[in-house]
Amino acid sequence: MPRDRLAEFVELTSEAFRRLYPDFASDPAVTPIIDDRNVARVTGLIGDARDKGATLVEAGTSNTAARRIAPTLLLEVTEDMAVTREEVFGPVLTVYPYDEITEVVEYVTAHPAPLTAYWYGEDSADFRFFRHRTTSGGITRNDYAAYMLLPDVPFGGVGRSGTGSYNGKAGFDTFSHRRAVATTTFPGGVAGMLGPASMRTPAVAEGMRAQIAGAYRAALDRLGR
Repeated sequence: MPRDRLAEFVELTSEAFRRLYPDFASDPAVTPIIDDRNVARVTGLIGDARDKGATLVEAGTSNTAARRIAPTLLLEVTEDMAVTREEVFGPVLTVYPYDEITEVVEYVTAHPAPLTAYWYGEDSADFRFFRHRTTSGGITRNDYAAYMLLPDVPFGGVGRSGTGSYNGKAGFDTFSHRRAVATTTFPGGVAGMLGPASMRTPAVAEGMRAQIAGAYRAALDRLGR
């Protein structure tokens, strides 16, 4: 969150929840945590953050007996807090202020790639910088989970967040095996390149030198040299 809008964000987020769910502890439209074990897990993450110095902003009063935890914003979160390393699966949001978009990119790239990245704002230079400099399974802008729900848009993660993409043709390709058939027309073929020097014709030797030179040039290009 931009630092100069942090206080406004915290205030409006809490205000909006209280307005939409004034009786959230008993409101049937609010889904409770699935079981007592996960209630203890989520409240444990909140407690760990609080004990290590985080500031808590609760948008309501929790009712753990009914497995309902009030939406909680965590501010001043540090890397030693468990909530920064575990998926919460609960109504807890860690909020980090930033001054420059480069800080956001540095934070995201220093951690495992997420399944989804969210951007709330215009299709601006900052958004394009974020999009090009970070890695994630997908990006949703100005909404929640939109890219996951579009039937023909590839859905999947990167690294720890998943492997492969599903939905539409992407799903078909992921679960299909594309078998390759290779036929060589190169003089001597791979076998000729791997054999002793006495087996290599001048054409094979020249081809090997050309391949090595091409690979070397490509490596220099990638390094910007």
